[in-house]
Amino acid sequence: MDDRLSEDLAVEILCRLPVKSLMQCKRVSKGWYNLISNVCVPNISRISSTTPSGFLFTFVRQKISSYHNAYVSYPQGRYCDNDCSGFLRSCTVLLPHRAYQLQDACNGLLLFFSADGRHYVCNPTTKQCIAVPYVRRKYKSYVASLVFENFMSPHYKIIRFPDIKFGCSFIKLDVFSSATGNWVKQKLRIEQSVFSSVKFIERTLYLNGKLYRQSMSKYLLCFDLDNLIAKAILLPVANSIDKFGFIGLSKGLLYYANHDSSKSKFCFWILEDCFWRLKHCILISHLMSLSPQVRELCKDRISTNFMAYAIHPSADIVFLGFPTMLLSYNLQDGKLEVIFKMVKGRLIYGGKYSVFLYSPSFIVLNDFTKHPPRSSLI
Repeated sequence: MDDRLSEDLAVEILCRLPVKSLMQCKRVSKGWYNLISNVCVPNISRISSTTPSGFLFTFVRQKISSYHNAYVSYPQGRYCDNDCSGFLRSCTVLLPHRAYQLQDACNGLLLFFSADGRHYVCNPTTKQCIAVPYVRRKYKSYVASLVFENFMSPHYKIIRFPDIKFGCSFIKLDVFSSATGNWVKQKLRIEQSVFSSVKFIERTLYLNGKLYRQSMSKYLLCFDLDNLIAKAILLPVANSIDKFGFIGLSKGLLYYANHDSSKSKFCFWILEDCFWRLKHCILISHLMSLSPQVRELCKDRISTNFMAYAIHPSADIVFLGFPTMLLSYNLQDGKLEVIFKMVKGRLIYGGKYSVFLYSPSFIVLNDFTKHPPRSSLI
C-alpha cells in the first residue's frame, strides 16, 4: 500500500471502485491484497447484503409432481419461466455431479448436497464451487445449515442436525469450519423436553451466536452455539399443518410472521429476550382492496393460499403472495406491487421450504487445497 495514504483513506477510495476493478487491484502488492481482502471486501459485502438482488425458491411442476429450484431477480422481477433459473444453472454447472439439492443460502453463499453424500459451497458472484471434505453420515436423515457473516469474516460454518430422539437430553451437531477445514462434533444440552415432539425442522437463521430453526410444531428452536445449550421458544401463533409462517432477519432483528388466529390478517412479531413483541399487522381485506388480482385469488381461500414469505433485510417491506405469484408490500407507504408470477402449471412450494432472499458476496472462498483460492473476479 502507498505509505502516503492512510489506511482509512485508501479503503475509502478503493471501495468506490467497480467490484471487478477492485479485485484486480489485489495484484498491485501484498499490502493491497491484504487490505482489499480483509477490509474492502467485507465492507462492500456488508453493504450489498442490505439490498437483495433476487429470490431463491422451490417450485413444483403440477403435471409430473417434480420439484425444482428457481431464481427470480429483484426488484425487476419477471415471469417464472424456463429462463428464470439461469442464475442457478450458471452456478450448478460448477458442481461435479448433476444430482444436487440446494440446502441453504446465507449472505451470498449457497449450500448444495450431492447424490454421493458430499456438501458443496458455491459463491455465484466469484464463480466458485468448493467441495467440502467428506464426512460419513451416522444417522439416516439430517438437515444442514450454512452460517456465514460476510462482513465479519471470510470463513463460514456448516452445521448438520441429526434427528432429535425422544427423551434425549443432549444433541450432537456435526460442525464444519472453513477456517480449519475440519469437521468436529459439538454437544449441546437440551434445556426442555419439548424437543421430543419436534418434527421436520427445515428453516434456519443465524443471529448473534445463535442458530434458530423453524419447525412444523408450535415452537422455534434456538441452538446457542456459544453456550452449548438448545431450547425451544413458543411461537406467538401455533402453526398448523398447512400454515408454517416464516422467520426472517431485518435490521438486525429476528422476525416471525404468520396469520393471526382469525386468519384475517398477517402479523409480524420481533423476538426480544426469548419473548415476542407484535410489530406489524396487515389486514388481508386491505390488501384485497389494493389489488384486483389479490381479491380474485383470495375468494374463499384466504386461510390456505395467501402466505407471508420473506422480509426485506434493511427496509420496511414484506413479501407476501400465493403459490402463483409473489408480491411486495411497503409498510411505510402502503404500496402493493407484484414481483413475479409463475407460468401455468408451476407453483411456489411454500410451507417447510423457504423463499430465500439472495444478495451477492465478494468473498473469495478457501478451496482447502495447497493452491490459493481462485476467482474469476481476480
